[in-house]
Amino acid sequence: MEKVREGVRLSLLEVEQEIREIKSKLRFYDFDYLARQNDAIVKVLQDLYQEKTLVAARLKEHESRIGILESKQQ
Repeated sequence: MEKVREGVRLSLLEVEQEIREIKSKLRFYDFDYLARQNDAIVKVLQDLYQEKTLVAARLKEHESRIGILESKQQ
């Protein structure tokens, strides 16, 4: 039983050390900055999607006009 206790105690010490290392690394990250960057990226992607949608609609219009012109020529 003593060996098991000692093993658990050593494991807990290792886990505690790993947690301390993780905490110290997290201090270097500016999560507000990362969130703002993500928001900016989302905005850009939304704008690109809207532009793509508009271009697709224009393309359909042009295809329709081309189809009308081709049918009149025949």
